[in-house]
Amino acid sequence: HGSTLLPRFLGMYRVSVDSEETYLLVMRNMFSHRLPVHRKYDLKGSLVSREASDKEKGKDLPTLKDMDFLNKNEKVYVGEEEQRDFMEKLKRDVEFLVQLKIMDYSLLLGIHEVGRVEQEAEEEVEEEE
Repeated sequence: HGSTLLPRFLGMYRVSVDSEETYLLVMRNMFSHRLPVHRKYDLKGSLVSREASDKEKGKDLPTLKDMDFLNKNEKVYVGEEEQRDFMEKLKRDVEFLVQLKIMDYSLLLGIHEVGRVEQEAEEEVEEEE
């Protein structure tokens, strides 16, 4: 169905160069192309081994995990209608995965900080002046 939180796969390709094969999986970007993501989390709803490694945390935009989310005391607020829509999508997605006997599911959460963007824009204007 079109209203899903599951990733959308566009194609899978095998490229052979000098007898070495590489496989490419092309997926639709999950995040907006207009709004930069300032923090991202891969949430599974488990705390067992669910903290990003030091190597991952050293990246410009690390993919953090459940324990990182809790340790930073992050919270996500959504309205009632958005919550109902989200839960309905989640329910349909889980039913689909159950039919396929696939049990791994995680939520990729991207956070865009509106205040941070406004502050960075103000700083740019000050630098130009």
